[in-house]
Amino acid sequence: MSDIVFARIQTTLDQLQRTVAEVRDTQESPVVALSCKRDKSEQSESYPGRVDRLTVALSLIATASGRDSVFGGDLFSEPARHMLLDLYVAYRRGSIVIATSLCIASRSPYTTGLRWINFVA
Repeated sequence: MSDIVFARIQTTLDQLQRTVAEVRDTQESPVVALSCKRDKSEQSESYPGRVDRLTVALSLIATASGRDSVFGGDLFSEPARHMLLDLYVAYRRGSIVIATSLCIASRSPYTTGLRWINFVA
């Protein structure tokens, strides 16, 4: 990779760290927690020929991350898609998702992420 690409990645990571710090310092951040149950209906033993949807969702997230690192996050802005993929992965893993983490997953500003949470919910 070229130095330009590394510089863009470093700049993006710095921006992400600043955003996380701002969100952490915000007193008014809403506490939204979704308790998720594990989905046992699609285990690989039950469906040996079927591609696991969790693997597909994780691949989609990784592909979007790679695409954003090459083209920048503003060119392909899909906050709702990123949120839904993050929620699905959390659901399958039995994790709890809070609003702050969902806003970060949306790859958009915090207030935009909150608007998308209200829209999708």
